[in-house]
Amino acid sequence: MYMRILITDYGKYIPYGSSYYESLEFFNFLKNKSEDVDILKKFLVSPVEGSIDEDQALIRKYDYIVSYSPFDFDFIIKYIKTTKVIPGIIFIDLFNFARTIESKLSLFSKERSLFKKFVKILPYVERYVVVSEVQEDSVHRNIYGIDTIYTIPYAKERYFIKSDKIFRDKFVFTGRLNKSINNIDILLKAVDYIVKDTDFLESHNLLCILTNTDNAEEVKNKIERMNLSEYFIFVPPIKNYQELLASLGFAVVLPAKDIRISNVIETMATGLPVLMPDKENNVKIRSFSGGIKENIVEDGRNGLVYEDNDYKELAEKIMLMISLNEQTYMEMRHYASTYASYFSSKYEYQKIYDAMKEIYSEKTRDIQKNEFSKL
Repeated sequence: MYMRILITDYGKYIPYGSSYYESLEFFNFLKNKSEDVDILKKFLVSPVEGSIDEDQALIRKYDYIVSYSPFDFDFIIKYIKTTKVIPGIIFIDLFNFARTIESKLSLFSKERSLFKKFVKILPYVERYVVVSEVQEDSVHRNIYGIDTIYTIPYAKERYFIKSDKIFRDKFVFTGRLNKSINNIDILLKAVDYIVKDTDFLESHNLLCILTNTDNAEEVKNKIERMNLSEYFIFVPPIKNYQELLASLGFAVVLPAKDIRISNVIETMATGLPVLMPDKENNVKIRSFSGGIKENIVEDGRNGLVYEDNDYKELAEKIMLMISLNEQTYMEMRHYASTYASYFSSKYEYQKIYDAMKEIYSEKTRDIQKNEFSKL
Protein backbone atom coordinates (compact mmCIF):
# COMPACT_ATOMS: atom_id res chain seq x y z
CA MET A 1 0.00 0.00 0.00
CA TYR A 2 1.36 3.38 -0.98
CA MET A 3 -0.67 6.26 0.39
CA ARG A 4 0.11 9.89 -0.29
CA ILE A 5 -0.66 11.86 2.85
CA LEU A 6 -0.41 15.57 3.55
CA ILE A 7 -0.56 16.67 7.19
CA THR A 8 -1.44 20.31 7.69
CA ASP A 9 -1.29 22.59 10.67
CA TYR A 10 -0.91 26.26 9.99
CA GLY A 11 -0.75 27.28 13.65
CA LYS A 12 -1.74 30.76 12.49
CA TYR A 13 -3.24 31.72 15.83
CA ILE A 14 -1.38 29.38 18.16
CA PRO A 15 2.17 28.82 16.89
CA TYR A 16 3.75 25.89 18.72
CA GLY A 17 0.38 25.13 20.32
CA SER A 18 -1.04 21.66 20.98
CA SER A 19 -2.03 21.02 17.37
CA TYR A 20 1.55 21.79 16.29
CA TYR A 21 2.93 19.00 18.46
CA GLU A 22 0.08 16.64 17.57
CA SER A 23 0.60 17.01 13.82
CA LEU A 24 4.37 16.67 14.14
CA GLU A 25 4.02 13.50 16.22
CA PHE A 26 1.56 12.01 13.75
CA PHE A 27 3.95 12.84 10.92
CA ASN A 28 6.78 11.04 12.73
CA PHE A 29 4.49 8.09 13.42
CA LEU A 30 3.66 7.79 9.72
CA LYS A 31 7.30 8.12 8.71
CA ASN A 32 8.00 4.98 10.73
CA LYS A 33 5.32 3.25 8.66
CA SER A 34 7.45 3.94 5.55
CA GLU A 35 4.55 5.66 3.81
CA ASP A 36 4.82 8.55 1.38
CA VAL A 37 4.17 11.42 3.77
CA ASP A 38 4.52 15.15 3.33
CA ILE A 39 3.91 17.60 6.12
CA LEU A 40 2.84 21.17 5.46
CA LYS A 41 3.65 23.67 8.19
CA LYS A 42 3.26 27.40 8.17
CA PHE A 43 4.16 29.10 11.43
CA LEU A 44 4.64 32.63 12.60
CA VAL A 45 7.95 31.54 14.14
CA SER A 46 9.68 29.29 11.61
CA PRO A 47 8.97 26.28 9.40
CA VAL A 48 9.51 22.84 10.81
CA GLU A 49 12.59 21.03 9.57
CA GLY A 50 11.74 18.97 6.50
CA SER A 51 8.50 20.84 5.79
CA ILE A 52 7.29 21.80 2.32
CA ASP A 53 5.73 25.07 1.29
CA GLU A 54 2.22 25.68 0.02
CA ASP A 55 3.21 25.89 -3.65
CA GLN A 56 4.85 22.49 -3.51
CA ALA A 57 1.77 21.01 -1.86
CA LEU A 58 -0.49 22.42 -4.57
CA ILE A 59 1.37 20.69 -7.43
CA ARG A 60 1.16 17.25 -5.83
CA LYS A 61 -1.80 14.91 -5.58
CA TYR A 62 -2.68 13.43 -2.21
CA ASP A 63 -4.94 10.60 -1.18
CA TYR A 64 -5.52 12.25 2.20
CA ILE A 65 -5.23 15.61 3.83
CA VAL A 66 -5.01 15.29 7.62
CA SER A 67 -6.10 18.51 9.29
CA TYR A 68 -5.42 19.30 12.93
CA SER A 69 -6.85 22.77 12.91
CA PRO A 70 -9.85 24.68 11.49
CA PHE A 71 -7.31 27.27 10.40
CA ASP A 72 -6.36 24.82 7.63
CA PHE A 73 -9.71 25.20 5.85
CA ASP A 74 -8.52 27.95 3.51
CA PHE A 75 -5.70 25.80 2.24
CA ILE A 76 -7.88 22.68 1.86
CA ILE A 77 -10.44 24.58 -0.23
CA LYS A 78 -7.66 26.15 -2.29
CA TYR A 79 -6.07 22.73 -2.82
CA ILE A 80 -9.30 21.16 -4.12
CA LYS A 81 -9.97 24.10 -6.47
CA THR A 82 -6.40 24.28 -7.78
CA THR A 83 -5.62 20.60 -8.24
CA LYS A 84 -9.19 19.57 -9.14
CA VAL A 85 -8.48 16.56 -6.95
CA ILE A 86 -10.72 15.58 -4.07
CA PRO A 87 -8.66 13.87 -1.36
CA GLY A 88 -10.17 12.20 1.65
CA ILE A 89 -10.06 14.54 4.64
CA ILE A 90 -9.28 13.29 8.13
CA PHE A 91 -10.30 16.13 10.44
CA ILE A 92 -8.87 15.87 13.97
CA ASP A 93 -10.96 18.25 16.05
CA LEU A 94 -8.74 19.38 18.91
CA PHE A 95 -10.76 22.59 19.19
CA ASN A 96 -14.23 21.03 19.78
CA PHE A 97 -15.22 22.77 16.57
CA ALA A 98 -18.41 20.80 15.87
CA ARG A 99 -19.87 21.88 19.21
CA THR A 100 -20.14 25.47 17.94
CA ILE A 101 -23.22 24.33 16.05
CA GLU A 102 -25.04 24.37 19.39
CA SER A 103 -23.02 27.03 21.14
CA LYS A 104 -23.25 30.78 21.50
CA LEU A 105 -21.15 33.31 19.61
CA SER A 106 -17.47 32.51 19.81
CA LEU A 107 -14.32 32.36 17.72
CA PHE A 108 -15.87 29.43 15.87
CA SER A 109 -19.48 30.66 15.73
CA LYS A 110 -21.80 29.79 12.85
CA GLU A 111 -21.93 33.42 11.78
CA ARG A 112 -18.21 33.60 11.10
CA SER A 113 -16.53 32.78 7.80
CA LEU A 114 -14.48 30.02 9.46
CA PHE A 115 -17.62 28.03 10.14
CA LYS A 116 -18.85 28.51 6.56
CA LYS A 117 -15.58 27.09 5.28
CA PHE A 118 -16.03 24.17 7.66
CA VAL A 119 -19.41 23.43 6.09
CA LYS A 120 -17.79 23.47 2.63
CA ILE A 121 -15.29 20.75 3.45
CA LEU A 122 -17.71 18.49 5.36
CA PRO A 123 -18.77 16.49 2.25
CA TYR A 124 -15.14 15.43 1.80
CA VAL A 125 -14.45 14.44 5.41
CA GLU A 126 -13.84 10.68 5.53
CA ARG A 127 -13.34 10.46 9.29
CA TYR A 128 -14.01 13.00 12.01
CA VAL A 129 -11.62 12.37 14.90
CA VAL A 130 -12.93 13.41 18.32
CA VAL A 131 -11.23 13.41 21.69
CA SER A 132 -14.16 12.86 24.05
CA GLU A 133 -17.47 11.03 24.20
CA VAL A 134 -19.24 14.37 24.75
CA GLN A 135 -17.76 15.72 21.54
CA GLU A 136 -18.63 12.53 19.68
CA ASP A 137 -22.27 12.88 20.75
CA SER A 138 -22.24 16.50 19.58
CA VAL A 139 -20.93 15.52 16.15
CA HIS A 140 -23.56 12.83 15.70
CA ARG A 141 -26.35 15.15 16.83
CA ASN A 142 -25.43 17.94 14.49
CA ILE A 143 -23.62 16.54 11.46
CA TYR A 144 -25.45 13.85 9.55
CA GLY A 145 -23.55 10.93 8.05
CA ILE A 146 -20.10 11.64 9.46
CA ASP A 147 -18.08 8.67 10.68
CA THR A 148 -16.19 9.44 13.87
CA ILE A 149 -13.09 7.94 15.43
CA TYR A 150 -13.12 8.25 19.19
CA THR A 151 -9.64 8.65 20.62
CA ILE A 152 -8.31 9.68 24.02
CA PRO A 153 -4.99 11.44 23.38
CA TYR A 154 -4.15 11.97 27.03
CA ALA A 155 -0.46 11.14 26.95
CA LYS A 156 1.65 12.39 24.03
CA GLU A 157 4.66 10.28 23.16
CA ARG A 158 7.07 13.12 23.85
CA TYR A 159 6.11 12.98 27.54
CA PHE A 160 7.49 9.48 28.06
CA ILE A 161 10.89 10.52 29.34
CA LYS A 162 13.03 8.72 31.89
CA SER A 163 15.29 10.91 33.96
CA ASP A 164 18.21 9.91 36.14
CA LYS A 165 18.02 13.28 37.89
CA ILE A 166 15.21 12.97 40.42
CA PHE A 167 14.91 15.48 43.24
CA ARG A 168 12.53 14.05 45.80
CA ASP A 169 12.18 17.33 47.66
CA LYS A 170 11.01 19.26 44.59
CA PHE A 171 7.48 19.02 43.31
CA VAL A 172 5.47 20.84 40.69
CA PHE A 173 1.91 22.11 40.59
CA THR A 174 0.25 20.99 37.34
CA GLY A 175 -2.35 23.49 36.26
CA ARG A 176 -2.87 27.23 36.01
CA LEU A 177 -2.34 29.85 38.68
CA ASN A 178 -5.85 31.15 38.38
CA LYS A 179 -8.12 31.27 41.43
CA SER A 180 -11.21 30.98 39.21
CA ILE A 181 -9.88 27.61 38.00
CA ASN A 182 -7.65 26.17 40.74
CA ASN A 183 -7.70 26.57 44.49
CA ILE A 184 -4.08 27.73 44.75
CA ASP A 185 -4.63 28.78 48.38
CA ILE A 186 -4.78 25.18 49.57
CA LEU A 187 -1.24 24.62 48.31
CA LEU A 188 0.04 27.78 49.99
CA LYS A 189 -1.63 26.78 53.27
CA ALA A 190 -0.20 23.26 53.03
CA VAL A 191 3.35 24.56 52.58
CA ASP A 192 2.80 27.13 55.35
CA TYR A 193 1.67 24.32 57.67
CA ILE A 194 4.74 22.19 56.87
CA VAL A 195 7.09 25.14 57.44
CA LYS A 196 5.56 26.58 60.60
CA ASP A 197 3.75 23.73 62.35
CA THR A 198 5.97 20.70 61.81
CA ASP A 199 9.64 19.82 62.26
CA PHE A 200 9.76 18.18 58.81
CA LEU A 201 12.27 20.68 57.39
CA GLU A 202 14.81 19.80 60.05
CA SER A 203 15.55 16.62 58.10
CA HIS A 204 14.12 17.30 54.62
CA ASN A 205 14.07 20.01 51.97
CA LEU A 206 11.03 21.43 50.24
CA LEU A 207 10.61 23.38 47.00
CA CYS A 208 7.46 23.92 44.95
CA ILE A 209 7.75 24.88 41.28
CA LEU A 210 4.93 26.94 39.78
CA THR A 211 4.44 27.79 36.14
CA ASN A 212 4.42 31.54 35.59
CA THR A 213 0.97 32.04 34.05
CA ASP A 214 -2.29 33.90 34.58
CA ASN A 215 -2.31 35.73 37.94
CA ALA A 216 1.25 34.80 38.92
CA GLU A 217 2.01 38.25 40.38
CA GLU A 218 -0.93 38.00 42.77
CA VAL A 219 0.26 34.57 43.91
CA LYS A 220 3.85 35.84 44.31
CA ASN A 221 2.64 38.71 46.50
CA LYS A 222 0.65 36.33 48.67
CA ILE A 223 3.66 34.03 49.06
CA GLU A 224 5.81 36.99 50.12
CA ARG A 225 3.24 38.10 52.71
CA MET A 226 3.25 34.55 54.13
CA ASN A 227 7.08 34.58 54.29
CA LEU A 228 7.28 31.49 52.09
CA SER A 229 9.30 32.86 49.16
CA GLU A 230 12.23 30.49 49.69
CA TYR A 231 9.94 27.49 49.20
CA PHE A 232 8.50 28.54 45.82
CA ILE A 233 10.01 29.28 42.43
CA PHE A 234 8.22 30.38 39.27
CA VAL A 235 9.21 29.19 35.82
CA PRO A 236 7.97 30.71 32.56
CA PRO A 237 6.33 28.52 29.91
CA ILE A 238 9.14 26.54 28.32
CA LYS A 239 9.37 24.32 25.28
CA ASN A 240 10.87 21.34 27.15
CA TYR A 241 8.33 21.37 29.98
CA GLN A 242 8.15 17.56 30.02
CA GLU A 243 11.91 17.35 30.63
CA LEU A 244 11.49 19.65 33.62
CA LEU A 245 8.74 17.39 34.98
CA ALA A 246 10.85 14.27 34.47
CA SER A 247 13.58 15.68 36.71
CA LEU A 248 11.28 16.32 39.70
CA GLY A 249 9.90 14.09 42.43
CA PHE A 250 6.12 14.33 42.18
CA ALA A 251 3.26 16.60 41.16
CA VAL A 252 0.34 18.15 43.03
CA VAL A 253 -3.06 18.65 41.41
CA LEU A 254 -5.24 21.23 43.11
CA PRO A 255 -9.03 21.24 43.38
CA ALA A 256 -10.32 22.65 40.11
CA LYS A 257 -13.59 23.59 38.45
CA ASP A 258 -12.64 21.70 35.31
CA ILE A 259 -9.74 19.32 35.76
CA ARG A 260 -7.75 18.52 32.62
CA ILE A 261 -7.20 14.80 32.77
CA SER A 262 -4.68 15.03 29.93
CA ASN A 263 -2.40 17.23 32.09
CA VAL A 264 -2.45 14.68 34.89
CA ILE A 265 -1.77 11.65 32.70
CA GLU A 266 0.93 13.43 30.70
CA THR A 267 2.57 14.26 34.02
CA MET A 268 2.48 10.57 34.98
CA ALA A 269 4.05 9.71 31.61
CA THR A 270 7.24 11.44 32.73
CA GLY A 271 7.31 9.11 35.72
CA LEU A 272 5.92 11.53 38.29
CA PRO A 273 3.53 10.19 40.92
CA VAL A 274 0.61 12.58 41.44
CA LEU A 275 -1.15 13.93 44.53
CA MET A 276 -4.82 14.14 43.58
CA PRO A 277 -7.86 15.59 45.39
CA ASP A 278 -10.31 12.77 46.08
CA LYS A 279 -13.38 14.58 44.73
CA GLU A 280 -11.82 14.98 41.28
CA ASN A 281 -10.05 11.64 41.32
CA ASN A 282 -13.30 9.72 40.97
CA VAL A 283 -13.37 9.85 37.18
CA LYS A 284 -13.92 6.82 34.94
CA ILE A 285 -11.63 6.93 31.94
CA ARG A 286 -11.48 4.48 29.07
CA SER A 287 -8.12 3.28 27.79
CA PHE A 288 -7.38 2.48 24.15
CA SER A 289 -7.66 -1.23 24.93
CA GLY A 290 -11.26 -0.60 25.96
CA GLY A 291 -10.57 -1.13 29.67
CA ILE A 292 -12.07 1.22 32.24
CA LYS A 293 -10.00 2.94 34.90
CA GLU A 294 -12.20 3.84 37.86
CA ASN A 295 -9.87 6.54 39.17
CA ILE A 296 -7.17 8.74 37.70
CA VAL A 297 -4.90 8.03 40.66
CA GLU A 298 -4.84 4.57 42.18
CA ASP A 299 -3.94 5.54 45.73
CA GLY A 300 -0.52 4.25 46.73
CA ARG A 301 0.32 2.95 43.23
CA ASN A 302 0.73 5.89 40.85
CA GLY A 303 0.26 8.60 43.44
CA LEU A 304 -1.59 9.57 46.60
CA VAL A 305 -5.07 10.98 47.19
CA TYR A 306 -5.92 13.72 49.67
CA GLU A 307 -9.26 15.01 50.88
CA ASP A 308 -10.55 17.83 48.75
CA ASN A 309 -9.72 21.30 50.19
CA ASP A 310 -8.07 19.83 53.32
CA TYR A 311 -4.73 21.63 53.39
CA LYS A 312 -3.48 19.67 56.41
CA GLU A 313 -4.03 16.36 54.66
CA LEU A 314 -2.37 17.72 51.52
CA ALA A 315 0.59 18.75 53.68
CA GLU A 316 0.74 15.26 55.22
CA LYS A 317 0.72 13.65 51.77
CA ILE A 318 3.46 15.99 50.52
CA MET A 319 5.63 15.02 53.48
CA LEU A 320 4.81 11.35 52.98
CA MET A 321 5.79 11.49 49.31
CA ILE A 322 9.13 13.11 50.09
CA SER A 323 9.94 10.64 52.86
CA LEU A 324 8.84 7.39 51.15
CA ASN A 325 11.47 4.67 51.11
CA GLU A 326 13.33 4.43 47.82
CA GLN A 327 11.83 1.13 46.67
CA THR A 328 8.24 2.24 47.23
CA TYR A 329 8.87 5.57 45.56
CA MET A 330 10.50 4.01 42.47
CA GLU A 331 7.68 1.47 42.18
CA MET A 332 5.24 4.36 42.26
CA ARG A 333 7.16 6.15 39.49
CA HIS A 334 7.23 3.01 37.37
CA TYR A 335 3.51 2.40 37.74
CA ALA A 336 2.70 6.06 36.97
CA SER A 337 4.48 5.71 33.63
CA THR A 338 2.88 2.31 32.99
CA TYR A 339 -0.57 3.69 33.79
CA ALA A 340 -0.06 6.59 31.36
CA SER A 341 1.01 4.19 28.60
CA TYR A 342 -2.58 2.89 28.42
CA PHE A 343 -3.49 6.33 27.06
CA SER A 344 -0.47 6.92 24.84
CA SER A 345 -1.06 8.91 21.64
CA LYS A 346 0.63 6.18 19.58
CA TYR A 347 -2.59 4.17 19.95
CA GLU A 348 -4.59 7.17 18.77
CA TYR A 349 -2.39 7.50 15.69
CA GLN A 350 -2.68 3.77 14.97
CA LYS A 351 -6.47 3.97 15.04
CA ILE A 352 -6.43 6.86 12.57
CA TYR A 353 -3.90 5.09 10.37
CA ASP A 354 -5.95 1.86 10.33
CA ALA A 355 -9.04 3.84 9.29
CA MET A 356 -7.10 5.48 6.47
CA LYS A 357 -5.88 2.09 5.22
CA GLU A 358 -9.44 0.75 5.30
CA ILE A 359 -10.79 3.70 3.30
CA TYR A 360 -7.87 3.54 0.87
CA SER A 361 -8.38 -0.19 0.27
CA GLU A 362 -12.09 0.33 -0.45
CA LYS A 363 -11.34 3.09 -2.92
CA THR A 364 -8.63 1.02 -4.62
CA ARG A 365 -11.03 -1.91 -5.03
CA ASP A 366 -13.66 0.39 -6.54
CA ILE A 367 -11.15 1.81 -9.02
CA GLN A 368 -9.95 -1.66 -10.00
CA LYS A 369 -13.54 -2.84 -10.44
CA ASN A 370 -14.33 0.10 -12.72
CA GLU A 371 -11.18 -0.46 -14.78
CA PHE A 372 -11.97 -4.18 -15.14
CA SER A 373 -15.51 -3.38 -16.35
CA LYS A 374 -14.02 -1.44 -19.29
CA LEU A 375 -12.26 -4.52 -20.64
